[in-house]
Amino acid sequence: MTYQIVPLAAIHLDQVEEIEKACFDDPWSRRILEESLSAKDTTALAALTEDGVVLGYIFFTAILDEGGVDNIAVLPAARRQGIASALLEAFHSYGRTHGLTALFLEVRPSNEGAAALYRKLGYKEAGRRKNYYLNPKEDAIIMKLEFSAMYLKTMTPEELRRAYETDLKEAFPPAELKPLRAMEAMREKGIYDPLCLMDGAGEVQGYILLWKHEDGRYILVDYLCVPAGRRNSGTGGKLLRMVRDHYPKDTVFIGESEAPSGDAEADGLILRRLGFYARNGAVTLGYDNALFGVHFKTICWADPMPDEAEIMRKHQEIYLRQFGREKYDAYIQIPLHPGEKCRPVTDWTE
Repeated sequence: MTYQIVPLAAIHLDQVEEIEKACFDDPWSRRILEESLSAKDTTALAALTEDGVVLGYIFFTAILDEGGVDNIAVLPAARRQGIASALLEAFHSYGRTHGLTALFLEVRPSNEGAAALYRKLGYKEAGRRKNYYLNPKEDAIIMKLEFSAMYLKTMTPEELRRAYETDLKEAFPPAELKPLRAMEAMREKGIYDPLCLMDGAGEVQGYILLWKHEDGRYILVDYLCVPAGRRNSGTGGKLLRMVRDHYPKDTVFIGESEAPSGDAEADGLILRRLGFYARNGAVTLGYDNALFGVHFKTICWADPMPDEAEIMRKHQEIYLRQFGREKYDAYIQIPLHPGEKCRPVTDWTE
């Protein structure tokens, strides 16, 4: 779905009013919308298609060095397309360029999906407002984003393409890097979450691309990448810790790290990578795997740790549901049994 983030104008208010009614039990009235649009300290942005359809909008206010979200909504039919994230990123960009030090928003405790998105973008709970919401009456969780802190964000399609063509291609050999179009297709299915770690100045510090099982609990760490100029600074470990903190506690993260070949000269980097994962809480499981002819050790982060047979089954299902039985049998070996040879190395594009 193609859209741009643009200033919201009076001509959009008919659509905004309808989205308000569709999204909220206590929607803003036309009068409030008009007053907010003309308020001196308020900025209003819309996610607008080429045909002039409003997919979502945000109203936010800046006073002194702080900013706050007054209202944000996405057309129900357009949800899960990254629109809310794009609107909030526009709010963050405004905050950085206007010298704001902290941003605030409120969310209902019952709106777990929105709260999870805000946490993923770096917001932390800062307090509560008693009986803030009406229809139904509910407290508000106050969430705060400080620009001095690093935070995770879901990459836009353009950001993913840029990361792929630069940092991911530099970090991974062709045999290990799936085509960009495969990532984009998986993202469209809702099973791929490409995240980047941002610093307080809005600079990318690293990437972690997650491939999700349909049950939502099991997640494969598909790629972990720190750009060349930022390596050896603890960023990779921070990425892993922040991802675990931003998903439910019972999430099971599965990883694949290239297995040593027995060649001492060639295995140096491979062993250092396995050591990195171990230092950052990964447990090496009792089964190896081979993907497109490349031999990997299987690692896992979980608390509590599920039964290994269950982890293996979910690991198999992640690939099987993406490729189908014929391609799975041709290219995927989970597990790779002791003494079993890897199939010939095959490029993902084949």
